[in-house]
Amino acid sequence: MNAFAILEGISPWWWVAFALMLGALEMISLAFFLIGPALAALVMSVLLVFMPTMPGTVQVALFATISVALTFAFQGLRHRLQDDDVAHGLNNRTAQMIGRQGTVISFAHGRGTVEIDGVHWRAAADPDALGLKAGAMVQVAAAEGSTLKVSRLGPETASTSSH
Repeated sequence: MNAFAILEGISPWWWVAFALMLGALEMISLAFFLIGPALAALVMSVLLVFMPTMPGTVQVALFATISVALTFAFQGLRHRLQDDDVAHGLNNRTAQMIGRQGTVISFAHGRGTVEIDGVHWRAAADPDALGLKAGAMVQVAAAEGSTLKVSRLGPETASTSSH
């Protein structure tokens, strides 16, 4: 007996229900992985409207093929449209600090502490910023691990706000 014989003669609404279930699971997971299979189930419901006697094995094979194709298409589209800066800095607080301005709390031998928006950060200075004194304004030029690389701001480039 054919394992997929149960699918023969089913209503297209079963594929719609399956698509809605997959869509609900996608909303819960937010992985953007079930969008392809959900749309493939909708495509299958449309195909069954036009070909109601489609064998179960053909339904499963078409669903699998369309699911894989749409999943790769959506993943490629997502990666192409995704903002790389947001994705890479999302869980990296130090990377989000690049370009921000802060005040030196203490500095000695090229290492110290700076304050940005009331938060103290470990910092290292580039060679031209050595000798920073408490109260000096700096700008974050880069981030390495949990250490901010800062450079001195002159009086003409310092602003009163820190973004």
